[in-house]
Amino acid sequence: MLRSVLAVLGGMVAAGVAMMGLEWVGREILPPPPGMDLGDPVAMASLTQDLPLEMLLTLLFAWALATLIGALAACFIAGEHPLVNSILIGLIVSAVTAVNLARFPHPGWFSISAYVLIACSALLAGRISSAR
Repeated sequence: MLRSVLAVLGGMVAAGVAMMGLEWVGREILPPPPGMDLGDPVAMASLTQDLPLEMLLTLLFAWALATLIGALAACFIAGEHPLVNSILIGLIVSAVTAVNLARFPHPGWFSISAYVLIACSALLAGRISSAR
């Protein structure tokens, strides 16, 4: 039990680090408008409404890949019950995503796609881990 709890915590750390890194790479490839303060919630809210498709797709990719990485890490650390651990990571990432989407409104298609990709990434990690 303790190992599973630590596995989920480790998976969340891995997902968080991956998400920050992938989002940073995305901002380097497709930078925000000049003078944009990414620490200002009001500016961020207005920016997310008008993001170009390429930036939204990059963000979706980052969230899905970070979920996959975090779920794989949790499965590796736990060593057993991979599907349970990967689903827990998917649920936690979905909860964090819900907070993000509530703070910074995105297009409707983006929100639906985010949840679908997060779920698919978590399930894929569980399947990959079950096969080993």
